[in-house]
Amino acid sequence: EDWHELARMLPDRPLEEEDIDILGRRDIDINYDWTPHVGRYTDDGILNGDYWKQRKAANRLDLDVDRQPLEARDSLNRHQRLVYDTVMDHFLNQEPSQLLLHVDGGGGTGKSYLINLLSAHL
Repeated sequence: EDWHELARMLPDRPLEEEDIDILGRRDIDINYDWTPHVGRYTDDGILNGDYWKQRKAANRLDLDVDRQPLEARDSLNRHQRLVYDTVMDHFLNQEPSQLLLHVDGGGGTGKSYLINLLSAHL
């Protein structure tokens, strides 16, 4: 795939991280001319502060999770197990900070299985 080729071109490039606490206060944010965007989004729900409540009510999710035995985690490959253990440890240790993960892979690699298993065990 194309992204594989790009990844091979930059194998030693370190990951760049943005401090989420400064988003909106960076030079690029402050120096941007936001005036064309002012007044552009005038939905009453947004202005009244209940937009998100309306969206959630209109798009209810079925949160029924299949029951999975704890032993099901043994079916995960080592990469899936690393993600599983990271999420479960974070949850069980009641870490106050937000855990941000990016799980990707080609079709049929078990992403949905991993997420469903985590949902069942959380």
